[in-house]
Amino acid sequence: MQALKLDAENKKLLLCDVPIPEIEHPSQVIVRVEFAGLCGTDLHIMDGSRAAKDGVIVGHELAGHVVAVGSAVTAGVEVGDRVIVDPHQSCGDCFYCAKQQTNFCINLYDCSLGIHMDGSFERFCRVQGKNVHRLHDHIPLEMGVLIEPVSCIVHAMDQVEPLERAHRVLVLGGGVIGLLTAIMLKQDSFNDVTICELNPNRCEVLRGFNVATIITPRQLEVNHEQYHRDPLYGYDRVFDYTGSSAAVATAINYMRKGGKLALFGLPGNPGASFDINMRKVLTRELTITGSLRNPRSLHRAIEAIGRMCRGGVKLESLKMKQFPLHKYEEALTELKLGVITKIFFKLTDFDRYN
Repeated sequence: MQALKLDAENKKLLLCDVPIPEIEHPSQVIVRVEFAGLCGTDLHIMDGSRAAKDGVIVGHELAGHVVAVGSAVTAGVEVGDRVIVDPHQSCGDCFYCAKQQTNFCINLYDCSLGIHMDGSFERFCRVQGKNVHRLHDHIPLEMGVLIEPVSCIVHAMDQVEPLERAHRVLVLGGGVIGLLTAIMLKQDSFNDVTICELNPNRCEVLRGFNVATIITPRQLEVNHEQYHRDPLYGYDRVFDYTGSSAAVATAINYMRKGGKLALFGLPGNPGASFDINMRKVLTRELTITGSLRNPRSLHRAIEAIGRMCRGGVKLESLKMKQFPLHKYEEALTELKLGVITKIFFKLTDFDRYN
Protein backbone atom coordinates (compact mmCIF):
# COMPACT_ATOMS: atom_id res chain seq x y z
CA MET A 1 0.00 0.00 0.00
CA GLN A 2 1.05 3.63 -0.41
CA ALA A 3 2.08 5.87 2.49
CA LEU A 4 3.62 9.30 3.06
CA LYS A 5 6.88 9.04 4.98
CA LEU A 6 9.09 11.74 6.47
CA ASP A 7 12.40 12.39 4.75
CA ALA A 8 13.94 14.37 7.63
CA GLU A 9 17.24 15.09 5.88
CA ASN A 10 15.57 16.74 2.89
CA LYS A 11 12.64 18.19 4.90
CA LYS A 12 9.91 16.71 2.76
CA LEU A 13 7.45 13.86 2.45
CA LEU A 14 8.01 10.82 0.25
CA LEU A 15 5.30 8.65 -1.29
CA CYS A 16 6.40 5.06 -0.68
CA ASP A 17 5.11 1.51 -0.90
CA VAL A 18 4.94 -0.06 2.55
CA PRO A 19 3.67 -3.40 3.89
CA ILE A 20 0.23 -3.58 5.50
CA PRO A 21 0.69 -3.61 9.29
CA GLU A 22 -0.20 -6.64 11.38
CA ILE A 23 -1.30 -6.80 15.01
CA GLU A 24 1.92 -7.28 17.00
CA HIS A 25 0.44 -7.04 20.50
CA PRO A 26 -3.01 -8.13 21.74
CA SER A 27 -3.72 -4.55 22.88
CA GLN A 28 -3.65 -3.25 19.30
CA VAL A 29 -6.26 -2.51 16.66
CA ILE A 30 -5.94 -2.14 12.89
CA VAL A 31 -7.97 0.71 11.41
CA ARG A 32 -8.68 1.03 7.71
CA VAL A 33 -8.19 4.77 7.26
CA GLU A 34 -10.86 6.41 5.14
CA PHE A 35 -9.93 10.04 5.78
CA ALA A 36 -6.80 11.63 7.24
CA GLY A 37 -6.22 15.31 7.93
CA LEU A 38 -3.01 17.29 7.65
CA CYS A 39 -2.40 19.82 10.41
CA GLY A 40 0.12 22.48 11.39
CA THR A 41 2.16 19.98 13.39
CA ASP A 42 2.70 17.96 10.21
CA LEU A 43 4.01 21.08 8.48
CA HIS A 44 6.43 21.69 11.36
CA ILE A 45 7.56 18.06 11.12
CA MET A 46 8.25 18.56 7.42
CA ASP A 47 10.32 21.70 7.89
CA GLY A 48 12.26 20.23 10.79
CA SER A 49 11.01 22.62 13.50
CA ARG A 50 9.16 19.74 15.20
CA ALA A 51 11.31 16.69 15.93
CA ALA A 52 9.98 13.40 14.57
CA LYS A 53 11.38 9.98 13.80
CA ASP A 54 13.02 9.90 10.39
CA GLY A 55 11.10 7.64 8.03
CA VAL A 56 7.94 7.69 10.13
CA ILE A 57 4.61 7.60 8.33
CA VAL A 58 3.21 11.05 9.10
CA GLY A 59 -0.34 12.01 10.07
CA HIS A 60 -2.32 11.80 13.30
CA GLU A 61 -5.86 12.92 12.41
CA LEU A 62 -7.92 10.00 11.10
CA ALA A 63 -11.31 8.38 10.81
CA GLY A 64 -12.03 4.95 9.47
CA HIS A 65 -13.26 1.41 10.11
CA VAL A 66 -11.90 -1.23 12.47
CA VAL A 67 -10.70 -4.28 10.53
CA ALA A 68 -8.86 -6.26 13.22
CA VAL A 69 -8.96 -6.26 17.02
CA GLY A 70 -6.35 -7.70 19.38
CA SER A 71 -7.46 -10.28 21.94
CA ALA A 72 -6.69 -8.02 24.92
CA VAL A 73 -8.54 -4.92 23.68
CA THR A 74 -11.17 -3.78 26.19
CA ALA A 75 -12.23 -0.51 24.54
CA GLY A 76 -15.54 -1.97 23.35
CA VAL A 77 -14.78 -1.70 19.64
CA GLU A 78 -15.51 -4.39 17.08
CA VAL A 79 -14.62 -5.13 13.49
CA GLY A 80 -16.69 -2.86 11.24
CA ASP A 81 -17.06 -0.02 13.76
CA ARG A 82 -16.70 3.55 12.52
CA VAL A 83 -14.00 5.11 14.69
CA ILE A 84 -11.63 7.95 15.32
CA VAL A 85 -8.30 7.65 17.12
CA ASP A 86 -6.66 9.73 19.84
CA PRO A 87 -3.05 9.91 18.60
CA HIS A 88 -1.52 10.68 22.01
CA GLN A 89 -0.34 7.93 24.32
CA SER A 90 -0.32 7.93 28.13
CA CYS A 91 0.63 5.24 30.65
CA GLY A 92 -2.04 5.98 33.26
CA ASP A 93 0.36 5.36 36.15
CA CYS A 94 2.99 8.11 36.30
CA PHE A 95 2.95 11.27 38.44
CA TYR A 96 1.19 13.37 35.79
CA CYS A 97 -1.28 10.70 34.66
CA ALA A 98 -2.38 10.29 38.29
CA LYS A 99 -3.23 14.01 38.25
CA GLN A 100 -5.21 13.62 34.98
CA GLN A 101 -2.50 15.58 33.16
CA THR A 102 -1.99 12.85 30.59
CA ASN A 103 -0.51 15.31 28.09
CA PHE A 104 2.61 15.36 30.31
CA CYS A 105 2.92 11.57 30.65
CA ILE A 106 6.48 10.77 31.69
CA ASN A 107 6.63 7.28 30.23
CA LEU A 108 4.87 7.64 26.87
CA TYR A 109 5.20 11.34 26.01
CA ASP A 110 7.33 10.49 22.96
CA CYS A 111 4.95 7.89 21.55
CA SER A 112 2.56 9.96 19.46
CA LEU A 113 1.04 8.68 16.25
CA GLY A 114 2.59 10.20 13.13
CA ILE A 115 5.54 11.63 15.07
CA HIS A 116 7.23 8.72 16.84
CA MET A 117 5.01 5.89 15.55
CA ASP A 118 3.63 5.28 12.05
CA GLY A 119 0.57 7.44 11.54
CA SER A 120 -2.49 7.94 9.39
CA PHE A 121 -1.14 8.78 5.93
CA GLU A 122 -1.54 5.13 4.95
CA ARG A 123 -4.54 2.96 4.17
CA PHE A 124 -4.17 0.72 7.25
CA CYS A 125 -2.94 2.04 10.57
CA ARG A 126 -1.95 0.09 13.70
CA VAL A 127 -3.02 1.82 16.93
CA GLN A 128 -3.55 1.08 20.61
CA GLY A 129 -7.06 -0.20 21.29
CA LYS A 130 -7.54 2.13 24.28
CA ASN A 131 -7.12 5.11 21.94
CA VAL A 132 -9.90 4.04 19.56
CA HIS A 133 -13.32 5.67 19.98
CA ARG A 134 -16.59 4.90 18.21
CA LEU A 135 -18.01 7.66 16.09
CA HIS A 136 -21.63 8.74 16.56
CA ASP A 137 -23.89 7.63 13.71
CA HIS A 138 -24.87 11.20 12.77
CA ILE A 139 -21.24 12.27 12.28
CA PRO A 140 -19.91 11.55 8.75
CA LEU A 141 -16.51 9.85 8.68
CA GLU A 142 -14.88 12.82 6.98
CA MET A 143 -16.01 15.13 9.80
CA GLY A 144 -14.43 12.70 12.25
CA VAL A 145 -11.05 13.93 11.00
CA LEU A 146 -11.73 17.21 12.86
CA ILE A 147 -12.34 15.66 16.26
CA GLU A 148 -8.69 15.54 17.32
CA PRO A 149 -7.93 19.19 16.42
CA VAL A 150 -11.21 20.29 18.03
CA SER A 151 -10.26 18.37 21.18
CA CYS A 152 -7.08 20.47 21.33
CA ILE A 153 -9.19 23.64 20.98
CA VAL A 154 -11.44 22.47 23.80
CA HIS A 155 -8.36 22.08 26.01
CA ALA A 156 -7.20 25.60 25.09
CA MET A 157 -10.62 26.89 26.16
CA ASP A 158 -10.26 24.98 29.43
CA GLN A 159 -6.97 26.78 30.02
CA VAL A 160 -8.64 30.22 30.00
CA GLU A 161 -11.67 29.35 32.11
CA PRO A 162 -13.95 30.94 32.96
CA LEU A 163 -14.82 31.63 29.32
CA GLU A 164 -18.05 33.62 29.33
CA ARG A 165 -20.38 34.81 26.59
CA ALA A 166 -19.89 38.43 27.66
CA HIS A 167 -16.16 38.18 27.00
CA ARG A 168 -14.51 39.86 24.04
CA VAL A 169 -12.39 37.21 22.34
CA LEU A 170 -9.38 37.71 20.05
CA VAL A 171 -8.11 34.85 17.90
CA LEU A 172 -4.62 35.33 16.46
CA GLY A 173 -4.32 33.28 13.27
CA GLY A 174 -7.06 32.54 10.76
CA GLY A 175 -6.12 29.02 9.76
CA VAL A 176 -8.45 26.09 10.34
CA ILE A 177 -7.89 26.10 14.12
CA GLY A 178 -8.79 29.78 14.37
CA LEU A 179 -11.83 29.23 12.16
CA LEU A 180 -13.05 26.23 14.18
CA THR A 181 -12.58 28.19 17.41
CA ALA A 182 -14.77 30.99 16.07
CA ILE A 183 -17.43 28.53 14.88
CA MET A 184 -17.52 26.83 18.29
CA LEU A 185 -17.83 30.17 20.09
CA LYS A 186 -20.56 31.27 17.70
CA GLN A 187 -22.48 28.06 18.41
CA ASP A 188 -22.20 28.87 22.12
CA SER A 189 -23.69 32.35 21.52
CA PHE A 190 -20.49 34.38 21.77
CA ASN A 191 -21.15 37.59 19.84
CA ASP A 192 -17.85 39.46 20.13
CA VAL A 193 -15.15 37.37 18.46
CA THR A 194 -12.36 38.83 16.30
CA ILE A 195 -9.90 36.90 14.13
CA CYS A 196 -6.64 38.61 13.23
CA GLU A 197 -5.04 37.20 10.06
CA LEU A 198 -2.23 38.46 7.82
CA ASN A 199 -2.87 36.39 4.64
CA PRO A 200 -5.37 38.27 2.38
CA ASN A 201 -6.62 35.03 0.80
CA ARG A 202 -7.40 33.62 4.21
CA CYS A 203 -9.13 36.86 5.23
CA GLU A 204 -11.38 36.61 2.20
CA VAL A 205 -12.24 33.00 2.99
CA LEU A 206 -12.92 33.79 6.66
CA ARG A 207 -15.30 36.65 5.89
CA GLY A 208 -17.56 34.19 4.08
CA PHE A 209 -18.36 32.34 7.31
CA ASN A 210 -19.83 35.29 9.21
CA VAL A 211 -18.69 33.91 12.58
CA ALA A 212 -16.27 36.68 13.58
CA THR A 213 -14.95 40.12 12.75
CA ILE A 214 -11.92 39.69 10.48
CA ILE A 215 -9.04 42.16 10.78
CA THR A 216 -5.38 42.36 9.82
CA PRO A 217 -2.51 42.95 12.28
CA ARG A 218 -2.30 46.53 11.03
CA GLN A 219 -6.00 47.09 11.77
CA LEU A 220 -5.48 45.61 15.22
CA GLU A 221 -2.68 48.08 15.82
CA VAL A 222 -4.85 51.01 14.69
CA ASN A 223 -7.76 49.83 16.83
CA HIS A 224 -5.43 49.69 19.81
CA GLU A 225 -5.23 53.48 19.78
CA GLN A 226 -8.68 53.35 21.40
CA TYR A 227 -7.06 51.83 24.48
CA HIS A 228 -5.76 55.22 25.58
CA ARG A 229 -9.21 56.79 25.19
CA ASP A 230 -11.41 53.95 26.47
CA PRO A 231 -10.32 52.08 29.63
CA LEU A 232 -12.66 49.19 28.70
CA TYR A 233 -11.20 48.69 25.23
CA GLY A 234 -9.41 45.39 24.69
CA TYR A 235 -10.02 41.65 24.88
CA ASP A 236 -10.83 39.40 27.81
CA ARG A 237 -9.54 36.19 26.23
CA VAL A 238 -6.89 35.75 23.55
CA PHE A 239 -6.00 32.53 21.69
CA ASP A 240 -2.70 32.52 19.80
CA TYR A 241 -2.56 30.01 16.97
CA THR A 242 0.32 31.66 15.09
CA GLY A 243 3.29 30.57 17.17
CA SER A 244 4.73 34.03 16.46
CA SER A 245 6.62 35.57 19.36
CA ALA A 246 5.99 39.04 17.91
CA ALA A 247 2.23 38.42 17.78
CA VAL A 248 2.18 37.18 21.37
CA ALA A 249 4.25 40.07 22.68
CA THR A 250 1.93 42.53 20.94
CA ALA A 251 -1.24 40.74 22.06
CA ILE A 252 -0.54 41.61 25.68
CA ASN A 253 -1.14 45.25 24.78
CA TYR A 254 -4.67 44.42 23.64
CA MET A 255 -5.81 42.61 26.78
CA ARG A 256 -8.29 43.93 29.29
CA LYS A 257 -7.53 43.80 32.99
CA GLY A 258 -7.92 40.25 34.26
CA GLY A 259 -7.47 38.92 30.72
CA LYS A 260 -6.13 35.47 29.84
CA LEU A 261 -3.96 34.44 26.90
CA ALA A 262 -3.60 30.82 25.69
CA LEU A 263 -0.49 29.93 23.67
CA PHE A 264 -1.44 27.17 21.24
CA GLY A 265 0.55 27.72 18.05
CA LEU A 266 3.89 25.92 17.92
CA PRO A 267 6.78 28.35 17.25
CA GLY A 268 8.80 27.48 14.17
CA ASN A 269 11.94 28.22 16.16
CA PRO A 270 12.21 25.93 19.21
CA GLY A 271 14.12 28.68 21.01
CA ALA A 272 11.55 31.39 20.27
CA SER A 273 11.02 33.90 23.06
CA PHE A 274 9.48 37.33 23.53
CA ASP A 275 9.95 40.35 25.73
CA ILE A 276 7.18 40.92 28.19
CA ASN A 277 6.14 44.09 29.95
CA MET A 278 6.06 42.79 33.51
CA ARG A 279 4.35 45.91 34.82
CA LYS A 280 1.42 45.39 32.43
CA VAL A 281 1.08 41.76 33.45
CA LEU A 282 1.20 42.70 37.14
CA THR A 283 -1.03 45.78 37.15
CA ARG A 284 -3.62 44.23 34.82
CA GLU A 285 -3.45 40.81 36.53
CA LEU A 286 -2.99 39.06 33.20
CA THR A 287 -2.67 35.29 32.84
CA ILE A 288 -0.49 33.70 30.14
CA THR A 289 -0.78 29.94 29.78
CA GLY A 290 0.28 27.22 27.39
CA SER A 291 -2.06 24.66 25.84
CA LEU A 292 -0.67 21.23 24.94
CA ARG A 293 -2.58 18.43 23.25
CA ASN A 294 -6.02 17.28 24.41
CA PRO A 295 -6.24 15.86 27.95
CA ARG A 296 -9.81 15.01 29.06
CA SER A 297 -11.33 16.76 26.04
CA LEU A 298 -11.84 14.16 23.29
CA HIS A 299 -15.42 13.24 24.17
CA ARG A 300 -16.41 16.89 24.41
CA ALA A 301 -14.88 17.39 20.97
CA ILE A 302 -17.03 14.56 19.61
CA GLU A 303 -20.07 16.38 20.97
CA ALA A 304 -18.89 19.68 19.45
CA ILE A 305 -18.46 18.11 16.01
CA GLY A 306 -21.87 16.51 16.40
CA ARG A 307 -23.38 19.95 16.96
CA MET A 308 -21.67 21.24 13.83
CA CYS A 309 -23.03 18.33 11.79
CA ARG A 310 -26.56 18.88 13.10
CA GLY A 311 -26.14 22.52 12.07
CA GLY A 312 -25.34 21.52 8.50
CA VAL A 313 -21.56 22.09 8.63
CA LYS A 314 -19.59 20.01 6.12
CA LEU A 315 -15.91 19.88 5.19
CA GLU A 316 -16.61 21.51 1.85
CA SER A 317 -18.52 24.36 3.52
CA LEU A 318 -15.46 24.92 5.71
CA LYS A 319 -13.34 25.42 2.56
CA MET A 320 -11.46 22.21 3.22
CA LYS A 321 -10.45 20.15 0.24
CA GLN A 322 -10.12 16.44 -0.38
CA PHE A 323 -7.10 15.02 -2.22
CA PRO A 324 -5.87 11.53 -3.04
CA LEU A 325 -2.67 10.71 -1.19
CA HIS A 326 -0.47 10.86 -4.31
CA LYS A 327 -1.46 14.52 -4.92
CA TYR A 328 0.00 15.67 -1.62
CA GLU A 329 2.34 18.20 -3.28
CA GLU A 330 -0.54 19.91 -5.07
CA ALA A 331 -2.47 19.91 -1.80
CA LEU A 332 0.38 21.58 0.10
CA THR A 333 0.67 24.29 -2.56
CA GLU A 334 -3.02 25.20 -2.26
CA LEU A 335 -2.83 25.23 1.53
CA LYS A 336 0.16 27.59 1.58
CA LEU A 337 -1.63 29.98 -0.77
CA GLY A 338 -4.43 30.23 1.77
CA VAL A 339 -7.20 29.44 -0.73
CA ILE A 340 -8.26 26.39 1.32
CA THR A 341 -8.37 26.04 5.10
CA LYS A 342 -7.28 22.42 5.44
CA ILE A 343 -6.15 19.34 3.53
CA PHE A 344 -7.75 15.97 4.07
CA PHE A 345 -6.74 12.83 2.23
CA LYS A 346 -9.18 10.20 0.99
CA LEU A 347 -7.33 6.92 1.40
CA THR A 348 -7.83 4.08 -1.09
CA ASP A 349 -5.83 0.92 -1.61
CA PHE A 350 -6.05 -2.85 -1.77
CA ASP A 351 -8.35 -3.92 1.08
CA ARG A 352 -6.56 -6.90 2.58
CA TYR A 353 -9.10 -7.57 5.32
CA ASN A 354 -12.23 -7.97 3.14
